[in-house]
Amino acid sequence: MSAGNTASYPLTLPSTVSDVTVSCLNLPAGASCSYSASTGAVSIATSSSTPEGNYQVTAVFTETQSVSAGYVLSLFFLLPLMFLRRRSFANRAWLAACLVVLLALGAIAATGCGGGGSTPVQTGPTTHQVTGSGVVTLTVK
Repeated sequence: MSAGNTASYPLTLPSTVSDVTVSCLNLPAGASCSYSASTGAVSIATSSSTPEGNYQVTAVFTETQSVSAGYVLSLFFLLPLMFLRRRSFANRAWLAACLVVLLALGAIAATGCGGGGSTPVQTGPTTHQVTGSGVVTLTVK
């Protein structure tokens, strides 16, 4: 690309991702980068004074990703199943009963016991921040 133009790099993100920001490292002088959710691409804009050359630009992304609380809890509660395979039938039955009790307690804790408490229950998915990066080659001629 010639100096003063913009290069676009398409990016595919999971559907659970929102609020994406990008910062770029190793940009040449007079260049900037941005992410557009509407186009799903990272754009690197250069100025007419950007020097010619090949640049390895690292794009660092910060995203908010939704995670279902049920999914996280199920992974935690399914961990003991790994140990069930290695035990005898009697031990399996005892551990399965313990697992059922733990699942019931987890369900009660997650949904509440009823009552007229004033604390609102969050029913939507939880979110967490994810940071990732990728390297692209920018050639300015």
